[in-house]
Amino acid sequence: MTHERYRVRRDALDALVRAGDPEDRDRVLAAAGDRSADVRLAWARLMQECKWPEAVAPLLKLLSDRRDFSSDDGLIGGPPWSKFSVARAAARALGAYERLPASAVDALLQATRKKSRDPFVACAAISALADHDDHRIADAIDAALETAGLEGASQYRPLAQAAAWALFDRAVARKPVRLTPAAVRMGIEDGAAIAGPLLMVAGILGGNEAESLLRDLGDSSLAPRAQLVRVAAIIAGAAADIALNGCLPTLAKLKAGMTLDQLTPEERAELEEWSRGLKPACDVQRFTAWAVNTEFSLPLSEDVANPRAFDLPKRIGVLTMRSLSPAREETAEPDDGA
Repeated sequence: MTHERYRVRRDALDALVRAGDPEDRDRVLAAAGDRSADVRLAWARLMQECKWPEAVAPLLKLLSDRRDFSSDDGLIGGPPWSKFSVARAAARALGAYERLPASAVDALLQATRKKSRDPFVACAAISALADHDDHRIADAIDAALETAGLEGASQYRPLAQAAAWALFDRAVARKPVRLTPAAVRMGIEDGAAIAGPLLMVAGILGGNEAESLLRDLGDSSLAPRAQLVRVAAIIAGAAADIALNGCLPTLAKLKAGMTLDQLTPEERAELEEWSRGLKPACDVQRFTAWAVNTEFSLPLSEDVANPRAFDLPKRIGVLTMRSLSPAREETAEPDDGA
């Protein structure tokens, strides 16, 4: 743990955590202040896994860690934002705790509002708050939903996307959730990356929230969005008062406890033809495909990528000579905000 090379200290840190000797606990906690950002990053990731109560305070300090890993990706012409990997990892680690002290909630709320060269620290912070109990979290999510996009590319709004998923996670966790008029409008008009989670939230809430939104989605051009609301309502058990069409009544049978093998051959064929016909590249259908495949194991015609992946501008970086040498850094891929 005192070796001059960070890789040795990092391996020793991992070994001490895995060994689980209580006498080594203070030494492990001290690694949060290691001079190497790579060791601090490894420590935060280990605490995300282990969730030691006494690690919360050091993680709060690491939320302000400004070691920028963007120079380590081995690319010229990369994204214009910084990559504060340690701060991101600290926020994700705090989000793994079932309960957080008020000081941690305060720090995460501050991180969602703080201007930073790395916009993804705020994204990790808003995600970390998603299923915690504090009356201020709903306001923070609503504010994040309406934030502007990345500099020079206003259509790409990672913090709004993270906020939409935070709202989804709160709804799944049965925390108090509200869909503001702005959130409803975004579900109707915004790009799929932000609209998808918001539409699923409306379905999970069911009742007047879903019925009102479905009326607004009555135009045929918005049919995929209306279908996503209905599918989410079925999965959440909130579709009792929602009109279901096509093969969705059969989907409701699966939710009620029937298996695919118990459906009639005609019902199963129709349902599987529908699921295979979902096109992930078509508006919000990737969320519908992800939901029915995850919940009911329905077949798809193509794999669905991570639905939570940030929608970011495509960039073509140029490899540096350093990235091709033995002295290259450990990370050598474009920053996707993770």
